[in-house]
Amino acid sequence: MCTPDTVPRHRRASAARPAITLGLAASLLAGSGCTGADDSGDGESGLPPGTTTDTFPAFRDHVPSNLLVVSIETLRRDHLARYGSDRSLMPFLEGLAAEGVVLDAHRSCTNWTFPAVFCYTTGADATHAGWVPRYDTATRVPMPDLPTLAGWLSEAGFYTMLASSVDWLSSEWNTDAGYQVSKSTEAKASALWDFGLQMLDGAQDQGLDRWFLHLHFKEPHSPYNPPPEYLGGLAELDPIPYDLSTNRGHDEARVALTGLSEEERDLVLAHIHVRYEGELRWLDDQMAEAWHKLGERGFLDDALLVVWSDHGEQFWERGEVGHACALHAEENDALAFFWARNVVPGAWDGPTAHPDLAATILTLEGLDVPPEVGGLPLGTAPADRPWLGWSLGRLGPVQAVALDAFKLHYRWNTGERELYDLAVDPAEQFDLYTPEHPQVGTLWTHLRPEVEALAGLVPEYTPVEPDP
Repeated sequence: MCTPDTVPRHRRASAARPAITLGLAASLLAGSGCTGADDSGDGESGLPPGTTTDTFPAFRDHVPSNLLVVSIETLRRDHLARYGSDRSLMPFLEGLAAEGVVLDAHRSCTNWTFPAVFCYTTGADATHAGWVPRYDTATRVPMPDLPTLAGWLSEAGFYTMLASSVDWLSSEWNTDAGYQVSKSTEAKASALWDFGLQMLDGAQDQGLDRWFLHLHFKEPHSPYNPPPEYLGGLAELDPIPYDLSTNRGHDEARVALTGLSEEERDLVLAHIHVRYEGELRWLDDQMAEAWHKLGERGFLDDALLVVWSDHGEQFWERGEVGHACALHAEENDALAFFWARNVVPGAWDGPTAHPDLAATILTLEGLDVPPEVGGLPLGTAPADRPWLGWSLGRLGPVQAVALDAFKLHYRWNTGERELYDLAVDPAEQFDLYTPEHPQVGTLWTHLRPEVEALAGLVPEYTPVEPDP
């Protein structure tokens, strides 16, 4: 266990959650959902000597005192080599992940940014707070005194800072509650990193020794428009009559796809893929450059990095391009990992979602997890906890539930249902749904209360055939 000399002075026991003991931390890393690095340690636990074992992830010496959160828009997880890509599009980001603790079965609560941001910042699904963000008629978060992760950390003595290149995370939508400094800008990733460095320099100049900086990047959101040097693959393709570098051109192409021949559609999609992959490579290079600057200034010496993506992107897998359409893997699977110079590397393969990030961060910092947080600290969720997702997006209300490797989808407007066995079909390509399937009844017992709760919040919609 940690000696008093190795425990930062700000840490205190949480009355809401039990501490993870040495034995539990070792068992988590050894195989209870987690694979860890092969570190020669104390022999009994398999962890390195001097490791802080009352937390998971585990750390050598102590939990870092500062917090850097990086969230990324529209990151299609299966475009990373770790999740099946045959090309290394983001080698720097994946290298950091490999040095940390990766959440390999992480999902967003939804499929577009506003509710995904709410899910992370509050540690709870918006519908459980009695509010539904609508894609077509979005309004500000209506709770003026919204409790948030930033607010809880600010109360604990952190200097809290936010820089976002998307206004969904800003004062305009009341999603920056709890941040003492907040900046929303349309700047691209390179400039956003500079804003973050300026904020850290300002905190350092003020002598503030505990900080929380959250950077939210719009890239690789459409229109996918990286610098020309990242678009070399376009030279190998025939031209198309759409300017995909603009929102208008991207939307025109997206709408036109339905009426194109298969050959014409494939060509447009090939252009879209080149541009999207160029955005990933450019964003990765910007992160590598910024990381060097952060390291030079000492900002990484005692910092915990948390990286997560808000949702994915569809490329015609279900007849759409974009997101806020459905809750299948391409739109719903998300990236999440923890990194620090002294973290014990590993990979957690139990199901997690955005609210778990808030709960885990609070627990790592030795703070109580407020009762309104619906997430659980990493490694503490029961095996029978279902994942529940929803969206009021482009195609009306959709909801889904996943449990024991099976995932059930339900679309309100049509009553359509789909069932997938994720153990053999993680991309959700083979629909197994029949009302008689043995998993349908079990999954519906979890999903039906969510359908009823959502129906009470959106009376303008009526779920079609709300029984399996």
